[in-house]
Amino acid sequence: MRGTTLTVHRETERGYVAYECPLPAVLSVVKGINEPRYPTMKGILSAKKKPIEIKDANALNLDAARIGLSGAATRVLSATVREPRKAGVKIEDDGEAARKIADFLACEKLV
Repeated sequence: MRGTTLTVHRETERGYVAYECPLPAVLSVVKGINEPRYPTMKGILSAKKKPIEIKDANALNLDAARIGLSGAATRVLSATVREPRKAGVKIEDDGEAARKIADFLACEKLV
């Protein structure tokens, strides 16, 4: 990132291609983009001793009109709880599995 520009590199069959785009930007990446770094025991123990700084909007010089509910670009109008999944049906293949699956799908009105 430089100022308001982001430079990314895409891997191709022949090497890498560089792209620049203005910020803000949305990117997608492949699975292997990151090799996680796992903390050492020494690092974990020293992290526990370090103070945690808590900063509010004023300390960060943020405009109150651009953050929180008043600054949100979207509104949540409603939320619902997802129904729990029904238990699955296990069909053993005793030579009749295809018929059993077809009957099951018909009973569930899926075909």
